[in-house]
Amino acid sequence: MNLKRQNLYLVLVLLTGLFFISCASAPAAEETAEEVVNDTAEGVTETVAIDASRVKEARNNADTAKITAVNAKAGKAASEEFTAAEALYSQGAEAETAGDMEAAYGAFVSAAEAYNKAASTADANRQAAIEAMEAADRAIAQAEEKASEATEEAKKESE
Repeated sequence: MNLKRQNLYLVLVLLTGLFFISCASAPAAEETAEEVVNDTAEGVTETVAIDASRVKEARNNADTAKITAVNAKAGKAASEEFTAAEALYSQGAEAETAGDMEAAYGAFVSAAEAYNKAASTADANRQAAIEAMEAADRAIAQAEEKASEATEEAKKESE
């Protein structure tokens, strides 16, 4: 029984030591590269730090918006808007690489908005095309119906 207690204490001491070692070797919080000033609704100015984690979040949002735009076929249906979004994304990536977190954040946010706009435009264009095709189908059906009626009327007249 005494041996089990000693082993238990030994395990607890080792786990506690590992805990402290892992805490000591944890990476330090990332330093703020830039600061941006935002005006709140009350007119009070607050300073918000733009660090790598906010840039990463903005880049992830832009990536998600890009996937949505690609799935909506915005590259073809809204090519100008999609190309502009791609340029903004590239600017963000370049700024992030250069360490300009404020510019990177702004470019990624703008790219996400541009990708979303391109996807919306592509969806609207697709919907307009679908409606035009449905209208054409209705017109064809009406023309076929009139042709059928005219053929039957011609048959009746020839009898």
